[in-house]
This record gives sequence, C-alpha cells and structure tokens, in this order.
Amino acid sequence: MQVMIVGELNHDDAKQTLVITDAYLEGTKPQIRMPKIVVPPGAMVQAHLSAFVLPFIAEEGKPCVTRFILVDQFQRKYKTNKFSFRYIPGSFTRTLKPSE
Repeated sequence: MQVMIVGELNHDDAKQTLVITDAYLEGTKPQIRMPKIVVPPGAMVQAHLSAFVLPFIAEEGKPCVTRFILVDQFQRKYKTNKFSFRYIPGSFTRTLKPSE
C-alpha cells in the first residue's frame, strides 16, 4: 500500500537538528526506507512523505482513516493527527498478507 502526504514540519529545539528517517501508517510496517527529512533547529520545512507499507489496512472503495508515525534519528516516534486518505479507483487490486 502506498500513501503520500505533503505538509510542514517544525522543530522547537534551538540546538539540535531533527532528522526524520522513516514514516509509516499506524498498524503497518514500512517496506521501503524513505529519503531523510532534515529539520534544522527552530525551523519549519515543507515535507513530502511517501510510504510503502504492509499490511493493507484500507478497504476497497472506502477512505482509509489513520495516523502517520514519524521516526527520528534516535528512533523516537511521533504520531500525527488522523488523516483520511482517499481511495483511488482502479488502484486496488488485492489485499496482501505480510507473509506474501
């Protein structure tokens, strides 16, 4: 399952850079590492997050309502607010199980 979001990330630590090293949907596991997102101290950056995850948690024809989990360079996890990802017709072929 592939999901994408675009948004702004900020970091309120005045001394340390935040590096987002991974992102995935709550209830899934990432399958491909994403490019790192660097947020300098006290800065805000525009970020494009794209995640390939399993298992599929969406149902065909319905929006998927869930949270993104962001992981930083220290393996700390940050949960976003819930998002509603729209279903794109013709993009859903079958439900995979993690063992496939």
